[in-house]
Amino acid sequence: MRSVLEVEVKDPAVIETLRSINSPTLFYDNYCRLCYRFAKAIWKLSRGRIAVVGMYSKEAGWLRSLMDLKTFSSVSWFVVPGKDIIYGGRSSIIPIVKEILIGLVKGGGNEFKDPMPTTCSEILPCGGIKGFIYRTIHILIKSHKVKLLYH
Repeated sequence: MRSVLEVEVKDPAVIETLRSINSPTLFYDNYCRLCYRFAKAIWKLSRGRIAVVGMYSKEAGWLRSLMDLKTFSSVSWFVVPGKDIIYGGRSSIIPIVKEILIGLVKGGGNEFKDPMPTTCSEILPCGGIKGFIYRTIHILIKSHKVKLLYH
């Protein structure tokens, strides 16, 4: 299922935050050990070009405010500076691969500071092979794009 959600951005704080993002950023489920490993691998492959932020962290509050919790929590999200689209799930694969390839050449200065979660997400399973299969299929099936409209 692929959907484009158009969101009118009126909050000046959200607009300012969006304008201050200066590197590609992956927002991942920071309550999930499997997602943590996925995010860390993306960060390493991009040689620090892609910033990584927990979806449930204070820094991601602006992103959570743009959509309902069910949509927000259903996939990881990817933001590319200067774009008016936020990619979720399957739709983020090509932009992430592109940024990884650029990172192989240019690298980046983003650090990975998040600690490994000590528990698993209660929203989606993340433990064992069952969790791995579930999360992988979930990312490949779910696809969202959030088109940002400024007025």
